[in-house]
Amino acid sequence: MARPLQEAGGAPGGVFRDRRWREDAWRQLVASFDGVLRRYYGVYEFSSDPECVLRLAFGRAPRDVTLACGTRVASGEPVGVLHFWNEHLPPFPPEGPNLQWAKVMHRCLRRSLQALADHVRSEPAWRGIPAFYAEMRLSRGERTDTLLHVTQRFGFEVARPEFTTLDRCHALGEDLLRWGFTRAYNPAALRRRQLFGERREVWISRQSLLEHHLDGLSPAHPSDTTAD
Repeated sequence: MARPLQEAGGAPGGVFRDRRWREDAWRQLVASFDGVLRRYYGVYEFSSDPECVLRLAFGRAPRDVTLACGTRVASGEPVGVLHFWNEHLPPFPPEGPNLQWAKVMHRCLRRSLQALADHVRSEPAWRGIPAFYAEMRLSRGERTDTLLHVTQRFGFEVARPEFTTLDRCHALGEDLLRWGFTRAYNPAALRRRQLFGERREVWISRQSLLEHHLDGLSPAHPSDTTAD
């Protein structure tokens, strides 16, 4: 005869408490490691809005890029690098992403990019930066044309660059990190996330960022309204 759940766990709800303890310990471990990486790469929070899902860092363009607005970025030129703020990402419902989740995520991205536009307009250190980019992974069932449609709504362009062997080795470590962050902050998404998804870059010029997202915040500096 099977023992009651509380006996198997040693106390009422013991099994669930043990699971919760492991989840909390994993989140603390991931958060500590994330903090080390953010300090190393200079990733910082540019907004205190709890719905901001992006962080920012100075970086270097990994390759030559020409954007639709005419902005040209040379390999090695200073650019902004965008990172997801994992703790602020809306978690998937247990059954997977639905329309309500998509609406919340859309609002978070819109607010994040508005805050980003205001930040780079007002901070002198960002005035000469021509463009911003982020690396993304296509998980199971996702398609490039879907990513293209979503990112274009926010003024981004999708690039599928050629990657060197060194790039692929670096991406392997990043994929493992992304899995760890997903496990800690959005475990329901693990069923949809491939450990090694297709890699894409999404780019937006400073000009496009300000034109698309500065409205409604504060007036742009005159030099920000001209083409790069």
